[in-house]
Amino acid sequence: MAQTVTFKDFPSIPEYVHYDPEFDFYIERAMMKSPSCQLHAHAFTELAIVMGGSVVHHTRTEEYPVGTGAVFVITDNLEHGYRDARNLYLCNIMYGSAFLTGYKELEQIPGYHALFSLEPFYRKHHRFQSRLNLDSKQLAFVSRLVGEMKREFEEKKSGHKPAIKALLVQLIIYLSRQYSQQKSGKAARILPLAECVAFMEENFSRKLALRDLAAIACMSVPNFVRVFKDTYRTTPVDYLIRLRVQKACEMLQNQEETVTSVALKSGF
Repeated sequence: MAQTVTFKDFPSIPEYVHYDPEFDFYIERAMMKSPSCQLHAHAFTELAIVMGGSVVHHTRTEEYPVGTGAVFVITDNLEHGYRDARNLYLCNIMYGSAFLTGYKELEQIPGYHALFSLEPFYRKHHRFQSRLNLDSKQLAFVSRLVGEMKREFEEKKSGHKPAIKALLVQLIIYLSRQYSQQKSGKAARILPLAECVAFMEENFSRKLALRDLAAIACMSVPNFVRVFKDTYRTTPVDYLIRLRVQKACEMLQNQEETVTSVALKSGF
């Protein structure tokens, strides 16, 4: 079984000299020194951006060549590795599951669902052809954001933590928007479902019928329910109920709101 890396392991890794044990975040951007990296898993999200060169990204059963401009997300507990690296200049951004707490609005962006949830799920079926690929202009913009984030992380000046979060959110929004603009290929095929989930996030208080949600996703109702459950590990109805409960809890923190008004505003 492949090693599962957690943030607690970082102090024992010589390269991770800037790690802060009270901040579940790490960023590295460097030339890959070895032509390969053995299979491993980790208990956090990893956003990988190929800044230059090429490499074969692989799991236990699949392998996918990627090159300059490729962007992909490695979800927690997914075993993966790299081999046949050629002049690989790779940026890895790693953060814990609670790192972006307070940024639920990200889930109202279709491209966010596509890049961070759907593409990792469909990767095996699409042979990694649904990944995001940046052109040179887009990659240059991303490189500037990443450089600023890395500088904040390494220098650790006052206010660096909120600065890093702000830069990461800006990067995620930019990448999500770029994914949303893909109009052809495998990536475009998963966008209707992503648009449907973003619609649910933004219109949680409305009466949403399954047939209407399936239509947004360009699927039949049975297929929509099956695909949704496979991807999000819950049904569309349960997802919506959980979303409404979460929104209601947030609204109840406002002491001026009554239980009745919160129930109405959250769709109950």
